[in-house]
Amino acid sequence: MAMIQCPNKALSLLLFFLWILISPSLLHAKTGKPRPPLAQTISEKEIIERLTRLEEGQKNIIKEMNLRFENVDKRFESIEKRFEMMDKRFEMVEKRFASMENQLQRLSQIFLGIVGAFASIVAITIGFAIWDREEQPCVLIWNGIKN
Repeated sequence: MAMIQCPNKALSLLLFFLWILISPSLLHAKTGKPRPPLAQTISEKEIIERLTRLEEGQKNIIKEMNLRFENVDKRFESIEKRFEMMDKRFEMVEKRFASMENQLQRLSQIFLGIVGAFASIVAITIGFAIWDREEQPCVLIWNGIKN
């Protein structure tokens, strides 16, 4: 077979694909084999039966989908309830922390009061000791004068 040369590559590719498409039909025609029979015709009754089965199947699928969507909605509602319960628990914990903080502030104020009272008692005792030491030389002098 002689090769045809085309200056355009696109045209040569088009001719090649046309040759590939046409050659099997030519070979089939040359062999004389009969073509396979076409699909049997389906009666209208069978078509109607199949369509009704398809419709029933679609209705069942839609029912199942609606049921699943309802189940998913119920799950979301239960999850929302759980989140609400967790929010309430967090609020309770926050209130407890606030009350503990108030109690610690009150205890720290009491502790500062006790430390202040102890410091004042110590200061008074030290002051009295110093005052008493200063008074004794005078008493000794006074006692010396009397004697």
